[in-house]
Amino acid sequence: MPGHRLLLCLATIGWTERELARRVGRHQTTIVRWVRRGLDDRRIANRLETLAAAHEANRLS
Repeated sequence: MPGHRLLLCLATIGWTERELARRVGRHQTTIVRWVRRGLDDRRIANRLETLAAAHEANRLS
């Protein structure tokens, strides 16, 4: 997942980078690296996409 898509998902969900780090059990510097270089953990990327889609659907309802 490209870093810009990661940031878009976080904005849609309403999480900060710090909150993502807490929820996935990673250090905040890892999240900063994901934003800069892309998120290569497919499991986390898929979950973020799913959460963002659910938030978007609820916002439109």
